[in-house]
Amino acid sequence: MSTFWNEARTRTVRAVRVLPFLLIETGASLVSLVWFFVLLIMALATLPGWLALPWGVGVLRLHADAARRRVGRFSGRFIDSAYLPLTGNWFERAQAAFQDRATYRDLLWLVVHGLPGFCIGSITLALPIAAVGALVVPAYWWMLPTDDPAAPVFEVTSWPLAFATMGIGVLYLVLALLLLPAVASLRVWWAELTLPPDQQALLTRRVTELTESRASALEAHGAELRRIERDLHDGTQNKLVGVVMHLGILERSLERGPDQVRPVLGKAQEAADTALSELREVVRSIYPPVLDERGLEGALAAAVARCPVEATLSVEGLRRAPIAVESAAYFIVSESLTNIAKHSRATRAHVSVVTADGRGGERVVIDVRDDGIGGAAEDGGSGLPGIRRRVEAFEGVVELTSPDGGPTVLHVEVPCGS
Repeated sequence: MSTFWNEARTRTVRAVRVLPFLLIETGASLVSLVWFFVLLIMALATLPGWLALPWGVGVLRLHADAARRRVGRFSGRFIDSAYLPLTGNWFERAQAAFQDRATYRDLLWLVVHGLPGFCIGSITLALPIAAVGALVVPAYWWMLPTDDPAAPVFEVTSWPLAFATMGIGVLYLVLALLLLPAVASLRVWWAELTLPPDQQALLTRRVTELTESRASALEAHGAELRRIERDLHDGTQNKLVGVVMHLGILERSLERGPDQVRPVLGKAQEAADTALSELREVVRSIYPPVLDERGLEGALAAAVARCPVEATLSVEGLRRAPIAVESAAYFIVSESLTNIAKHSRATRAHVSVVTADGRGGERVVIDVRDDGIGGAAEDGGSGLPGIRRRVEAFEGVVELTSPDGGPTVLHVEVPCGS
């Protein structure tokens, strides 16, 4: 007997769990049904309808993406998407829409998700409502007028009929407990069958992503080379030229008199020390030695300690990463703290760096937050474009939230390539 009640409780919990999903999906099925007829009218109409077809396909993509997210949240299994971009003039957008096989997969999903999905969903959702209506009949049928009896299934005019209606309500309830999870599973199965992209679409998207990341890497590399050249030219080179000039003066001073040598020698030594110091700074900017000496955690702690603004660091769960990734993470944090000190007017900052596991493997996740005035943007020499270029070279993610009045939050994810 206990096994029966445990099974009944399990099925009830499962049915209650899927109920919100089915409610939303049935409403979405009505949208699918309407949009199918809209697309059909566009296809059968004359010139105005054909002109609107690329726009209609774009809306279909948004609708399908929303379904992917809903099903993914419900099932816990992410459904990816890959479309050819709808850009350019009308002909180019129409060509991309009709050459993309994902369009036809979306249309197949739309047809079944529309009319059949709405009908099946409506009938299934009607079962628990009908069950409740039939189960409560014995509580009120006797209070109704004889010429207007309760009739959830048939007219109830006696207690036997009332209990018979209650028995039918139990049957409805059993059907609901069985069908609600089954219909939810059927909807998930159909979405996972039709909405994922095929291998060719994934390969095309991957090639596009690699092309973009290669361009970002080349741009970041070029910007880094220009910065190094600028630092060497404007700083170290000028100081070395000064050393050479002082040595020339020193040589002429030796001919005129030894007493004039000491001041010139001091200036030459000072210029040489300055040039050496600036050269060390350039070398550190290429790859900070502190990463080798103390690791990423120690290097980040040093960067936070140098920040003029009061800053704290959290590095929970941080694991070792490739040298290029650790170097990028260090420079991202350093540049972010520099931006905070220069532009934010903040009194406090917090840096969080962790190693997270995801679908694409390990990634270093960086969050930099300050309590400044906000309004940060990727222009005006803020250093944010350089951070974005550096992260995009790794196919990472950069998200900036900086409303007026603050706080400013920079979220960065750098894949570790594993």
